Amino acid sequence: MSTASTITRYYGPAWEEDPPLLEWDDWPVRDHPATAVLLLLTLACASAGVFFVTGRLFWTVFADLFLVASFARALLKATYRLGPYGVERIVFGRLQRIPWRAIRAVRIVDQGVFLFDTREPTPVDVLRAVFVPFGPHREGVLARLEFYLASRRAVSEAVSRRQTLA
Repeated sequence: MSTASTITRYYGPAWEEDPPLLEWDDWPVRDHPATAVLLLLTLACASAGVFFVTGRLFWTVFADLFLVASFARALLKATYRLGPYGVERIVFGRLQRIPWRAIRAVRIVDQGVFLFDTREPTPVDVLRAVFVPFGPHREGVLARLEFYLASRRAVSEAVSRRQTLA
């Protein structure tokens, strides 16, 4: 059974004209060889530097483990889903869902989009933002962001107009 039919069966469509669920895997080490090369070069240089300075294997291994942990996002396979309930990211079976109402701003870059929880993001907000890579679905991701965020804005504007009339 596909994931899309499972989600629709359990949750049902949120709107009448929902686009179909978009799901893809992102594994930077496999999909982007430059990332793997960068990781290996960084590990080799850091190992050589730490061993040269300290002369101890313990500190070299410690530095390597620290670097591998900092590259964790590139080493782990993630599954992304864009559907009626938000943006979902699954890593190691752990689901992180960002509902559409929590997304206040979007910044599009070459490789993906940053989703912000503030209306006017500053450069520091990039550290807290959620990055969603396009993978092979650039147009699909952008179309769903436009559809769901525009639908949410229309609903919130209607609610705010109703509250000001009351």
